[in-house]
Amino acid sequence: TRKKGWAISSSVKGYTHKLLYGGKIEAISDSFDVNEIGYVPWSGSKKGAVFLGPNLQFSHGFLKSLYMGPAIIIFRKPLDLSWSKGAAIEFNPIFRNNWGFYIDFCVGDYCYVDLNYFYHGIEISIWGSSSKYSTYCGNSFNYSYNYYRDFLAYQNSSWFWFKYSIIPRMTIALSGNIWVEWNTANAVIATTTMPTPRLEFHITKDISFGIFNEFIFATPETDLISNRLGFLFSWNFLPKSWLYIAFNDYQKNSGTGLKLQERTGAIKAKYLIYF
Repeated sequence: TRKKGWAISSSVKGYTHKLLYGGKIEAISDSFDVNEIGYVPWSGSKKGAVFLGPNLQFSHGFLKSLYMGPAIIIFRKPLDLSWSKGAAIEFNPIFRNNWGFYIDFCVGDYCYVDLNYFYHGIEISIWGSSSKYSTYCGNSFNYSYNYYRDFLAYQNSSWFWFKYSIIPRMTIALSGNIWVEWNTANAVIATTTMPTPRLEFHITKDISFGIFNEFIFATPETDLISNRLGFLFSWNFLPKSWLYIAFNDYQKNSGTGLKLQERTGAIKAKYLIYF
């Protein structure tokens, strides 16, 4: 029997004098069939958020804008016996030199299935750009449920991305993620690192190709878990119409060194039809 269901996601943002306010709601019915449309959040999940605070604009000086204010979040995932509720404080300055950062501190009464716990965490993001480079990095540290290991503990996630134009038609980039996991006794039990160097060539303003290599390491053993080599060619042959050619070589370490898991190629075309 074909399942039927519904899903909704809506958000609003506005200004009143020097105040910035907004909100978002998201709800997915229990019977929503997502197999034919790809990934969406869990069926049966519900979420809502509101925020309000001063948003100041500056015409002179090193500071371009500044937002700070509270936010309230509620959500409920499938199988959760009660709603998770949280409160956050956000701080977001943007500087005139194209740099900025964002700080979010959140606490709340969270629920996972039949387990209630006190969530607390802080997230920091920094970004900047110029005519030659662009970069961003961030870190999230929190006490929450570790789904992979099935217990409550501290977790940390760091990320970074840096792109630099060597010459007008060639850029190099380096991105990466670092995950740190603690156990219930507050001892570090695992660190996973994923650096990804990338080289991009722009043949014309509409044609480019890039090569990247994704490594995944795990400590304390410092083992190379997997390696993915990729190639992507893209051509913007008409306005909002693209041709992509991609290749991936994926190898995984099962204890006896890297072994080929899959080698795939794909061609994809996106064409905008005017009517």
